[in-house]
Amino acid sequence: MTGAFGQKPDIKIPKGKSGDKTTTKILIEGTGDVIKKDDYVVADTVGKNWDGTDAGNSYDTKTPEVFQAGSAELLKEIGQGIIGKKVGTRMLVVVPAKVTQEKQAVVLMLDLKSTKTIDTKAEAKGAAVTPPAGLPVAKVESGKAAEISIPPGTAAPTKLVVQPLIEGTGPVVQKGQTLVAQYTGALFDKGTKFDSSWDHGGATAFKIGVGQVVPGWDEGLVGQKVGSRLLLVLPADKGYGAEAKPTIPANSTLVFVVDIVDALGGTAA
Repeated sequence: MTGAFGQKPDIKIPKGKSGDKTTTKILIEGTGDVIKKDDYVVADTVGKNWDGTDAGNSYDTKTPEVFQAGSAELLKEIGQGIIGKKVGTRMLVVVPAKVTQEKQAVVLMLDLKSTKTIDTKAEAKGAAVTPPAGLPVAKVESGKAAEISIPPGTAAPTKLVVQPLIEGTGPVVQKGQTLVAQYTGALFDKGTKFDSSWDHGGATAFKIGVGQVVPGWDEGLVGQKVGSRLLLVLPADKGYGAEAKPTIPANSTLVFVVDIVDALGGTAA
């Protein structure tokens, strides 16, 4: 693998079979900030299958990946392996076929570009906005799940509703970024809470605008500013549609209060 940090490398795969164990190697030692457990790390990545074909490249798409150091959802050699590394480090990871569960091994390069510690208890910060009448009402106390109520006579909308409750002053959220957010979700018919980030550890991270979350979030959160608190009302086709969830009946209109704590990676990185 040749090339400078921060530039798309040239990767050549050796002849012969790959090994049967996951291996890592530091190709360039960084000199920047040390990555700590639970930090959010922005990294450019380039992947090659063992036969030399491409397996993803953030340099071409200009959408760096975001990893949370120590996350159990990541390959151990990456999730645990980036802890203690410094920004500016280039890592090589070779993942065998038995781990990828594909026909061949994958060679993965990571350029660790930045690291950020985000308070899992962080909330929206900005100027309060008075919503118009005719919408669900959200009572929000610091550090707690929002209490959502539906005033009598409030009609369920047929289109997505995006209503700011706090106007943030941070960067505009771009498609493909990873959002770190607090949220509370409730059913429109009774205002019954079905989920909240506050009930399981605080702020959570997810990619936005790429189909990783329900359509109403992809459409409603892209273009908003970091620091904002938003009331989202999702008709069924912008939520889970006819698919029933354990706590959400099929064809439910949903109400969310979402605090955009931060936005990382993506084209705005």
